[in-house]
Amino acid sequence: MGETILGFVIMLFILLVFGVKALELALTIRQKLIRMLPVKQIMNESVELLPEIKANGVYEVVTQYFKHANRIKKYKRFVTDVFIREVYYATTQEALKEISVSKMVSRLAKENRSGFKNFQIDEITKINDDLFLVGVTRTFRNKNKNRVNYIVEKINSEWKINHITRHLKGLVKEKFMINDKIGYMIGNEAMVMFFVDKIDRGINEDDFVYVEGYLETSYLYHGNFFYHVVLLNQVQ
Repeated sequence: MGETILGFVIMLFILLVFGVKALELALTIRQKLIRMLPVKQIMNESVELLPEIKANGVYEVVTQYFKHANRIKKYKRFVTDVFIREVYYATTQEALKEISVSKMVSRLAKENRSGFKNFQIDEITKINDDLFLVGVTRTFRNKNKNRVNYIVEKINSEWKINHITRHLKGLVKEKFMINDKIGYMIGNEAMVMFFVDKIDRGINEDDFVYVEGYLETSYLYHGNFFYHVVLLNQVQ
């Protein structure tokens, strides 16, 4: 709280004494300095003590990503282009086909976003030998906090973060077939999201569910973005 008040006072002083342009420059410099600050890892012994996790490289790629997570030009070597496309859309809500990944990186590097302050790896789940689900609690410098899952895959013999999942609790408003897949419109008072699943999990319309999935960035369905289901469970 004290740091926040002090920062506000400093910015107000710059505005009053030097004007708007000086304030804009000060804010830009401040944001760049924040991005250079290291992201602290909060240790979790229940995960860190698993020898098989550290041995296969999954743990290492996630920790290295987060140590550089406020600077996309530093962390991009730990993630795939697909991941960058997902982050770009989540940040800008802009169309993806009209811009190259390199331009996305340049744009994201200039975004005035609240950076990460610390992270804790909560859970690592093995899906198969080349695919892991890694749960991370993230704290931002603006005091916000959330937990997300990252999908880490071995691609060309190298571990990369390939997806970040988005989650939602809400009602299944629609269920329908999409060729050999199942489509769901799931929503609550705040939003409605479109999910596609490879299998029918016995979820029906009007069920209250928890769903988690990752954004499809290569193509649209009838002009709409959608999410591939990773987890879908009925909530009692």
